[in-house]
Amino acid sequence: MKIEETQRSPRFRSALMILCALVTLIALMSCGSGSSGGGNNSGGGGTGRTITGVVRDFTALPVPGVLVQLTGTNLHATTNSNGAFTFTNAPAVVTTITLTRPGNTGYYNVAQYLGKTYDLVACSISIPVTNATNIGLSEITLYGGPDASNPPPPPPPITSCP
Repeated sequence: MKIEETQRSPRFRSALMILCALVTLIALMSCGSGSSGGGNNSGGGGTGRTITGVVRDFTALPVPGVLVQLTGTNLHATTNSNGAFTFTNAPAVVTTITLTRPGNTGYYNVAQYLGKTYDLVACSISIPVTNATNIGLSEITLYGGPDASNPPPPPPPITSCP
């Protein structure tokens, strides 16, 4: 009987290790952290809440290539050619977003949202705190323009975060 137990023991351990590896792999795949390009991101640990928005310049043209991040998470999206971004299944704890202007352009690190002016380096933009499952941010205006060699006049100075 002792010989029989030692022969089964390695098989049992191998099966258990494979089972543990599969459970770990499934858990990692279902977490869903990270990003997807084109302005769409589906993050794990969410509530089914969707956050959408549009970034435009002062002439109302869409601004593609703006990095939008849900503050306090690793979830981010990049605005598409229409300046739009979407987060699906956003965590309920998210109350602000952070914007990073496209590099090598005439855009400034200044944006306006709901009548407030934000320094994009120092400030996060507050989003509505609501139980709604779909949050549509009214348009966010990024100061400046796409041509780095011919930018418009700079925006008004900002003394602190709104």
